Amino acid sequence: MSQTTLFINDIKKTIIEYSITKEGDRAIDEAVIKLPPSVDINASDVITIIQDMIPTNNLSAIYNFGENLSDESGNKNKSTASAGITYIDGQWGGKALSFNGTSTYSEVDDATNLNFDGEFDTFIWVKWSSTNKQYLLTKRTTSSNGLGISVNHTTAGDVAVEVGGTDLVSSSAGFNDGANHLIRITRDSANLVTLYVDKISKGTATISGNLTTTGKLRIGRDESNTYFTGSMDSVRLYKGSPASLIFGNKVYDNRNPRTVMKFGGTAAKIKKEIIFKQAQCFSHGKELAEVEIRGDIYDNKTPEYIIEDLITNNTNLSFVNKGGSTGISLTKYIANGKLIDILRDFSALTGFIFYTDALKQFIFEPNKFTNIDFTFEHGVNSISNETKYDDTEIVNDLIVLGENLRYRSEETFTGNGSDTEFTLNDGAVSTRVTVAGTQKIPEEDYAVDALGKTIKFITAPSGSIVVDYEYEKPLYIRGTRQSSIDTHGIHAKRLIMPWIKNRNDGVRFIQSYLSKFKDIRLNIKVEIPTLFNSIQENDIIHVKNDIKNIDNDFVVKGIKWKYPDSTTIIDGGEYSFDFLEIDKQITEKLHDLEDAFTTNKEIREYESPEEVMVINDIVVQFVTEDMTETLNIVDTPVIYDKTNNNWGSGTYGSRVTGSVYVSE
Repeated sequence: MSQTTLFINDIKKTIIEYSITKEGDRAIDEAVIKLPPSVDINASDVITIIQDMIPTNNLSAIYNFGENLSDESGNKNKSTASAGITYIDGQWGGKALSFNGTSTYSEVDDATNLNFDGEFDTFIWVKWSSTNKQYLLTKRTTSSNGLGISVNHTTAGDVAVEVGGTDLVSSSAGFNDGANHLIRITRDSANLVTLYVDKISKGTATISGNLTTTGKLRIGRDESNTYFTGSMDSVRLYKGSPASLIFGNKVYDNRNPRTVMKFGGTAAKIKKEIIFKQAQCFSHGKELAEVEIRGDIYDNKTPEYIIEDLITNNTNLSFVNKGGSTGISLTKYIANGKLIDILRDFSALTGFIFYTDALKQFIFEPNKFTNIDFTFEHGVNSISNETKYDDTEIVNDLIVLGENLRYRSEETFTGNGSDTEFTLNDGAVSTRVTVAGTQKIPEEDYAVDALGKTIKFITAPSGSIVVDYEYEKPLYIRGTRQSSIDTHGIHAKRLIMPWIKNRNDGVRFIQSYLSKFKDIRLNIKVEIPTLFNSIQENDIIHVKNDIKNIDNDFVVKGIKWKYPDSTTIIDGGEYSFDFLEIDKQITEKLHDLEDAFTTNKEIREYESPEEVMVINDIVVQFVTEDMTETLNIVDTPVIYDKTNNNWGSGTYGSRVTGSVYVSE
């Protein structure tokens, strides 16, 4: 039995192997799949990969309620919510669906794989405190047919399953204690129905009967409008042989409601061999990199409004805002360029992140880091390796060459009638030359070598020579970080950045750059001999390796799952921006946004010395810098964040060396 399922254009297909690489900051994930030669696949086919902690063979629907009612099984049994339904915080940093007991519920249209005739398996993570009889889930038209799962059935806090009008009630009660409980109902090939609560069997009964009905699947109520009061973290439905007890217990032990639908996108490159076909696939976020925006103008709009408008009008993705208001508005903004670059600009500007999922949703939410409270110990449940970038990767002496500036100079020489070549102090780009008061003609009387800084006459001049010329030099700004130089020696870097047009812009860039690259960067690679599903980018993991003296927290930057190897490879590290070219581009493009700000503090001050910036009363970061002509910068303890520059949203980090203050 496989824990993975492949869909090509919504049809299940056989798969030989795959690898999925997720790097959420780019919103474009990749999957490479191998298929039997008989499987038909073409470029632009829609690819969906389901990967779960237990076998997916009989999977009908999974609702993880991550602020939506989407079915993550690949079977598209989408649920529709009633008015007034809300989401609350659930387990492991996830969300839960909240029911008010009077009017809220969700329902799914009848489908073949939701008719529980014969064998079936169901899991419901639920929490309630009520005492009156209520229904968690039903699939029936009357109380005498179909399937119903209720609580407080005969005694407050009990659990019951109603199969075709026959009831099986738990042998104990008191589960209405306001804690999360996993309710599992199974029926095997001998019609033995078993009711579990938190992995423990609470009763069995042999109940036959066909449960096929045309009724809708309802979550949070029954067909007679008896509603549930409480919350649910997830619902799993299987039509077919129940999973083994070991797998069933996994659902309880791994209660992290992370996504099951690990990849959704399109096939891009097909390679056909004799014994297999291979397809390179890119996630739906690839569309963001392909769309070009040309001069869309926005007046007095918020970043979230602009992003939603750009996504809705230019892509096939649906916009989901999980973070509410950014608290920022822009007086005038003109969107130009690749859509993904525009989105990165706003992400860096607002402290929000964006990503796409397998359900073709574009999600925009505040950057957050979830501590999953899991330790990967070398030699016990994983293999871990620590890497430190070589000292040459440290940048502690940075020169920025900005816009070329033009200057004017005049130099005089005395011609002796024999010398034809004279050396200038600078490389002339335009000249006016006189000899003994007579103006000479360029190219006829003399030639200028700007690179060699020389002027050469055709005929050796006599008398006073006056060279009036213009020359260019780039705006030059240099910054050093003495503490790093003292420790590691000088590691210099020069960047040519003609878009920097004044010294203040150059100072801001150098301060930001040297702050981020002031130390040797520490990265970690963790290899796990299983498909570890309960993890996402930006999670905080703990890694222990006694051999290499590692006992630290790390941020998950990238994840790769491989099947049938059944391995997970996690790349973790410190809060630092990995892609230097993108870093430069974002800094450049931020200038286009800053002038549009209408907040009461100019964004241009956000990197200036001895400033405190408040972003919507959420984050306050204290930055202190010592400034001289060469920008000798004193170490400042800050937390570095890949997505949104130096702004953080908690005190997490691989090596926490400072604080980011979060308001209540």
